[in-house]
Amino acid sequence: MKRIIFYISDVGWGHATRCIALIEELLKENPKIHIIIRNRTAVKILEESFKGQERVEIAPTQEESDIGWGKSYPIDKKKLRSEVEAWIRRWDSFIEREVKFLKGKGADLIISDTVPQAFEMANKLSIPSVFVSNFNWWDEYAYLFQEEKGLERIKEAYSQASWAFVLPLESNNKALGLFERTPLLARREDQDTVRNIRRTLIKEHRAELIGVVSTGGLYEADDHLKEAIREISQQVSILWITQERNQQLGQGIKTVRAPSKIFRHFLAASDFGIVKYGYSTASEAIVSKLPCLMLYRPDVLEDCCATEELVKAGCCLRTPLGEPFTIPLDKLFKLSFDGLSKRMENRGAQHIVRRLKERFL
Repeated sequence: MKRIIFYISDVGWGHATRCIALIEELLKENPKIHIIIRNRTAVKILEESFKGQERVEIAPTQEESDIGWGKSYPIDKKKLRSEVEAWIRRWDSFIEREVKFLKGKGADLIISDTVPQAFEMANKLSIPSVFVSNFNWWDEYAYLFQEEKGLERIKEAYSQASWAFVLPLESNNKALGLFERTPLLARREDQDTVRNIRRTLIKEHRAELIGVVSTGGLYEADDHLKEAIREISQQVSILWITQERNQQLGQGIKTVRAPSKIFRHFLAASDFGIVKYGYSTASEAIVSKLPCLMLYRPDVLEDCCATEELVKAGCCLRTPLGEPFTIPLDKLFKLSFDGLSKRMENRGAQHIVRRLKERFL
């Protein structure tokens, strides 16, 4: 039985949810593999997703494998730069621990969603490694800080990947070597579950519309978002679905918190979304044809590239995170998904697994 070590970014939830879709496909198509997941921040949703699955082992890392953007917005670039430098200083000790772990597990293949150290470790052990993501940290930080100095170790690590699968909604990926572009990678919805959720929510809360609101698990709802929700809720009876724990939208606002494991089905049961851009939410909204107003961070390359692509395709609206806005329901319900390319079909898991079987398994 071959052993795959799967490193998942510790930033947000979107990396874990799309990797769940890929791992499920790997297990279905390859009965003779065992998958060991390395992650620290998404352990709960991973354990819920693979409960009772004997061929999946959740092995939390000792520390977070990457840094991300911080937990407040606007991004404090000076503070983040200091945190990135500290992360790079810990690089060698992280790799030393992980190499021992990999040797003990007898890894045959390493897959990494954005975690750059994984490729350096694989290279040290002469194990093939595969990148799966729509962005990488070197390009993101070089864009944010407007310089490449001090980021060379990150770029060099990505260049050591044996192969790379670049997902849709991609930003620049100049750090990668050999790569191919894939279709969309997202969790699927269960239509019966979606219909039951919608029927129950409408009946119990007497709502005319269901709106999903999400800040991606990183940020609290700010005053601009709360004000926009308050204004639109005075015009029509809306039940708001949230994912984040302790997300307060305001007094008198009908709110239901969806469990993380089935948030994907609650999203599909909604009429529209007001969401911080994130690959997971965006890709699942595309699959469910859910019109969204996306809140994006202008200083984050991935946010800019992905939301611009979706706006051009005519399937979403966008507004900068942290700035005043209104919720234009009339425009949201006029959006169309007809302008999306074939690449936006949810066939990424099947494509990647087929190519992995051809090259590495």
